[in-house]
Formats: sequence, C-alpha cells, structure tokens
Amino acid sequence: MQTPHQCSGCLSRRRCLQIISTAAAGLAFSGEFFPALTKSRKVDPDFVDATRLRPQPKVRVEAAILQQPRPYWLG
Repeated sequence: MQTPHQCSGCLSRRRCLQIISTAAAGLAFSGEFFPALTKSRKVDPDFVDATRLRPQPKVRVEAAILQQPRPYWLG
C-alpha cells in the first residue's frame, strides 16, 4: 500500500477536481469585473460587418415528410 506523499509530479483526483472548480469559479466571477476595467472603443467607420453582407432570405416550410424504414418483408 502506498503512503500519501506530497510531490509536484503527482496529482490526485480530489486535487484535480479542486483545481478545476477553483478555475471555474474564478472565470465565472472575472466576467463581471473585466467589462468595468476595459476602456470603451469607438467603432471604426470603415468597418464592414460580414454578417450583414450575407443574404437573409425569409423561408417558410409548408410540409416535412418523414419516411420510416420499411419492414424487411416489403423489400
């Protein structure tokens, strides 16, 4: 049976979960503080949004046909 030890190369399951949960909590809380710290930038007048250049057709689906696989005796 191995005795518990503290070395920099070993990572237990419990320690791994602790590190991941701490990182997740840090990321969750950092989202609230970063927008307050960043400066607001002016929009570049020469910027072209690519999503507005794409055509956006309005499509209406009237019917959808679902075909089930046939039983083996019908071929």
